[in-house]
Formats: sequence, C-alpha cells, structure tokens
Amino acid sequence: MTRWFDRVLASADLSTAVLEQALAANDTDADHPMPDPTPRTEQPVTLAELVAEGFGQASIDTLAAQLPADEVLVDDIGRRCVTRTTARRLFTERAEADTAARKRAEQYRAEATERGRAERAARRQRQAALDKARADRGLEGGMVYAPSEWEMDA
Repeated sequence: MTRWFDRVLASADLSTAVLEQALAANDTDADHPMPDPTPRTEQPVTLAELVAEGFGQASIDTLAAQLPADEVLVDDIGRRCVTRTTARRLFTERAEADTAARKRAEQYRAEATERGRAERAARRQRQAALDKARADRGLEGGMVYAPSEWEMDA
C-alpha cells in the first residue's frame, strides 16, 4: 500500500482538491494513524521507563512494590504506569537524596582534612619538644635514648 504523500507526489495535478483528498485519506489510513491527541503532560510514565532511569533496582516488580498501590496504574495496553506527578516526585526525591549524600561526603572530607591537620600539628609539636630536649642536653641532631620521653599507650 502506498503512503498518502506518495500518492500526492505521483499525481501530476497538485491542485488544492487533490491535496485535500490526500489529507482526508490520511485521517483514516490504518498504516498512518494520527498522533495521540493526549498532551504529553497527561500521559502516564511506564515503570519500565523509570527502571531504565535507575529506579526500582533494575526490576519493574521491585519498583511497583516500593510505590503505594494506589499510585501504580495500568495503561490501555496493560503496562504498569504512574502519573507524571508521581514520576516527577521520584526524580525530585532522588535529586534531594543525591544532594544530601554529596553534602555528607563533603562534610566528611572537611572533617577528615581538619583531623589530619590537627594530627600533623600535634606531631610537629611533639617533634619540636623532642628536638628541644635534645638541644638542651647537647645532643643536637643525634639519637637520644630516653625511655622516659616515650609515649606509652595504656
């Protein structure tokens, strides 16, 4: 079966009447259905799409079990779906969780950096005290055997 615009292009007469007939034929042509009149903002989002986006631990059944039962719908061809509002909420929650995790990681890194700085400062102070003790005994730059200065963990 030829497509409607092929029929139009094949005709030698491209008058308005021929174009109108071709367009009218397209409205009922089974091979070329008209687009879905439902606005994209009202169409449900399939759970398969959400699983592909990383929700539900790679399983439609897992995602369906995680959602409240009244939020999971079945579309006209039997696919499990959610409303766009529910899908938007899932994306928002994931974005908020990612932001919170990044903040926690940043805070942990900052605390670890500060702990490292404090430990290095304490080590420098201990080393400076040992160097001063050595200098006071006249052993500058040499090894000192001083068990009384050793730190013992109790």
